[in-house]
Amino acid sequence: MISSVTLVLLILLELYLNEKRSKLCDIKSATILLGDLTIAFALVLVFEGVLYALFPLQMKKFMIKMVEMPVTILRNSGLAAAVIGVILVWLLRG
Repeated sequence: MISSVTLVLLILLELYLNEKRSKLCDIKSATILLGDLTIAFALVLVFEGVLYALFPLQMKKFMIKMVEMPVTILRNSGLAAAVIGVILVWLLRG
């Protein structure tokens, strides 16, 4: 038969281990998030680099057109791209 002291010690041990597990999960989640952000940044660099490497003249022309665009169009385009990106990540990652 388990004594009440042993039972209390087992409960305290379980609570302690649960706390350690949750901290470990937080560390794992943060590590996964940091890895995902790094991969996302790397993919942005890949796509940008490919565009400039394959189409340098077209990219220069595009940049000139962007400089001449009104700020509101640039802002709204950026906001739309960000919203679409967040929705895609939300749908893909759940």
